[in-house]
Amino acid sequence: MKRIFVTLLLLLFWARGYLAAPMTVRVLTYNIHHGEGRDSQFDLPRLADVMKSVQPDLVALQEVDRGTDRASGVDQLAELERLMNMHGTFGKTIDYQGGSYGVAVLSRWPVLSVENRPLPSSPDREARTALTVQMRAGEGGPLLQ
Repeated sequence: MKRIFVTLLLLLFWARGYLAAPMTVRVLTYNIHHGEGRDSQFDLPRLADVMKSVQPDLVALQEVDRGTDRASGVDQLAELERLMNMHGTFGKTIDYQGGSYGVAVLSRWPVLSVENRPLPSSPDREARTALTVQMRAGEGGPLLQ
C-alpha cells in the first residue's frame, strides 16, 4: 500500500499565559509499514526500541494495522502503547483485511480530544485522513494540538 502522509501541526500556547521556563517537546514521525521491517519481518518490539532510542514525547505513526489478517490480528497501536508505555489514539483511514488501517499518535501525556477527518481524494487513490489530537504537556503545562 502507498504511504500515508500525516501532517502533524504542533501548536503551543500557554494555558495560564506563560510558563516559568521554556519546554522542549520531542516529536517523532514514523511510517511503520504495518509493522514489517525492511527485512520483511514483523517485529513491533524492534520498532518500539528504535522509537524509544530518541526519547520522544509524541510519535506520529503512519501505516498502522489494527486486527488485520496481514498483522495476524494484532492491534498494533495497543501493542506499541504497551511497549512504549505511552498513550495512543488511532485514526482509521480504511477497512482492510478484516480490520482497520490508518494513522496513530502516541503521547507521553494523556490525550484530551481526538478528531479524525477524511481528506479529499479521488476514487482511484487510497484514502487519507488528518488526525488531530490535543493533550496537556504535564501538570499545568502548555496545551499541545
